[in-house]
Amino acid sequence: MDAATSAAAGQQILVDVMQWLLWALPLGLLAHQWFGERVVSLAGWDGRPRPGMPADVVDVAVAVGLVFLFRGHLMAVAPAVAEAPARELRASDVTGAAASSVVLWLLLLMYLRGLRQRGLTAWLGLPDARRLLSLVPLALIWTVLGGAVVYGVAWVFERRVWLPMGFEPSAQDTVRALTESGSPLVRGLIVVFACGVAPVVEETVFRGFLYPTLRQFADAPFAALFTALLFGAVHGSLTALVPLAVLGLVLVLAYEWSRGVALPIAIHALFNLATSASLWTSGSSPSA
Repeated sequence: MDAATSAAAGQQILVDVMQWLLWALPLGLLAHQWFGERVVSLAGWDGRPRPGMPADVVDVAVAVGLVFLFRGHLMAVAPAVAEAPARELRASDVTGAAASSVVLWLLLLMYLRGLRQRGLTAWLGLPDARRLLSLVPLALIWTVLGGAVVYGVAWVFERRVWLPMGFEPSAQDTVRALTESGSPLVRGLIVVFACGVAPVVEETVFRGFLYPTLRQFADAPFAALFTALLFGAVHGSLTALVPLAVLGLVLVLAYEWSRGVALPIAIHALFNLATSASLWTSGSSPSA
């Protein structure tokens, strides 16, 4: 199929994935509540309690609202991505995306701290300053191992699934701009956004709030798979959906292993930094 048809079909599949996730969320939560007393509870991967206050129905409502927000954004941009010719990103586009992400992050923190009276350090599992330095070598190890899995999955799906189906590898606008833009300012802003803003915002939203909230009302595998697929879908690239979902699962495991979001943030930032560096020589790659 030609590029325009491929783009339109890819965006429609992403919208369909979001629709399936919207159905899976309430059905999965209801199923776990209905059968909860008949199966072994898996509140965490090891069954132990986690830091922070237990989630409640209000948190679930906010989580569902976030899912609808992501779905609405994807449905709003899908026609434009599929039909409009690609244009070069401007500095204002990057700063606008960064600003909207920061606003979402601040609103979530205000909800947790202001309305729900949560201690953010305990809720997010943030370590003290001394432990932050010890996360650097751990983050490097997790990034190397997890990155190898993510790029391996991306390679397999590109050659065994997407290309045989007629879908050319598609990159996000920011990824494409990093390799094609002639503006050093735009490139610099993209790197700052990808390696600084996005990891903090996305890990707070996905691993810091959505995953532990759903985990309190379902089991860990359901919460992990749901948030991983959502994480992959909201990035707006069909061919990057599966590898980014795998990255989402890696970040969930890092969250559970470290009992907080600091390690996932570091891994996410290092992954995006490595991806940004590789784009200069190897073309488009999965980027979160």
